[in-house]
Amino acid sequence: MLKTVSNKERTYINDNYELVKNAIISAVKNDGKGIYYDAYALCQKRDKVCINCSIPVFIWNGSKDNTTPVSYAEYLAKKYDAKEIHIIDDVGHMMYLLYWKEIVLETLNV
Repeated sequence: MLKTVSNKERTYINDNYELVKNAIISAVKNDGKGIYYDAYALCQKRDKVCINCSIPVFIWNGSKDNTTPVSYAEYLAKKYDAKEIHIIDDVGHMMYLLYWKEIVLETLNV
């Protein structure tokens, strides 16, 4: 996976090695069920997306994400009637590592 991350993400990972390592270890605890549920969710058919309209949806995606392309983020934004969609230039799938604070603050300011 490190071959597919942007230089910004690689720098963050290197500068925060222990934090990232512990997050990965936590993700595979409980017999790997966290990763299992993520993979299961990604494999589900998405043509019947249903969400309570009173819940604001924010979508964040890196422009260089090789796992979840921008086109899929745009598709979800339409299906969920997203309140906001952010496409962040020059970052990939680990974008949330760089923009965690902004993501949380946006969610809290609803």
